[in-house]
Amino acid sequence: MPFQKAKCTNCGGPLEVDRAAGTARCPHCGTAYLYDRETNRYYTTNHISAEVVHVHGEDRRDFQIRAGRLEKYNGMSAVVEIPSEVTIIGEDAFRGCTALEQVEIPQGVKVIGCGAFAQCSSLGRVSLPEGLVKIGDNAFASCRSLTSLRIPQSVRRIGRTAFQHCSALSAVTIRGEPRLDIDSDFSSAGLHDRYVFDDCESLHSIDAPETWKQENAAHARCLFQPMEGSRKRGCYIATAIYGGYDCPHVRVLRRWRDETLCRGLIGRAFVRIYYALSPALVRRWGRSGPFQRFWRWILDRLVRALNHRGVSDAPYTDPEP
Repeated sequence: MPFQKAKCTNCGGPLEVDRAAGTARCPHCGTAYLYDRETNRYYTTNHISAEVVHVHGEDRRDFQIRAGRLEKYNGMSAVVEIPSEVTIIGEDAFRGCTALEQVEIPQGVKVIGCGAFAQCSSLGRVSLPEGLVKIGDNAFASCRSLTSLRIPQSVRRIGRTAFQHCSALSAVTIRGEPRLDIDSDFSSAGLHDRYVFDDCESLHSIDAPETWKQENAAHARCLFQPMEGSRKRGCYIATAIYGGYDCPHVRVLRRWRDETLCRGLIGRAFVRIYYALSPALVRRWGRSGPFQRFWRWILDRLVRALNHRGVSDAPYTDPEP
């Protein structure tokens, strides 16, 4: 009779699973199990020791876990608590689980792999544990119901477009100073940067260490809450390019506007024309690649020149109109 050696996830005792019957019961604690043929294929192909190959009881049969790595979730539950032995959530493990609304990630998880929760369109709540070190590329991309997020201090790296298209995400708390991976696509149209929080149109508040915000605001496409009274005088094109009214690059341009342009007749005329035309330009082309690249090229050079002239990017409050 064909048997698969495994380890009981309840008591840790050795098991022999009857592959023909498809069921087993732990002789040590009495826990009932279902045989997972995917586990057997992994065992025979990759020569994994029986001590680290788990099969799971009926209440957890939706999880495919190998050597602490959650390979795939096959369930349809709205609320999921990931088993405590998981240390890595593998690539695409929950991708496209549209029924998923809430997930609890255990303390032992160190890595959330690429695309792990991508396209989980109903996911509105996720708890990231202390001890988590890495959030992979596209890990939560297109989680369109996610409204808030807390990234613990232990996180050292956040992958490319990790939260891209999280259109309901409005507030992010970052307790450490993680490295942000920025990717670039080369095409016939030129260079296009892809950002961690790209197309997070509702994101208006990021609570993070000030030094981290100053260093990463433009690259993260972070949108920081504009001050009351500032919206009517917003740097429309610059805000669209750099991602927020209070990003360091935009602060430079705002100071230049108020302290230089607005003090002369020609400068004031330029500002009036700019505010008359730029909203329509941003609405029409603000998200297009050529528009972004063209204005980024111009504004980057202007900001560098202004920095060289001593215009600061420190926090800035607009004067009363």
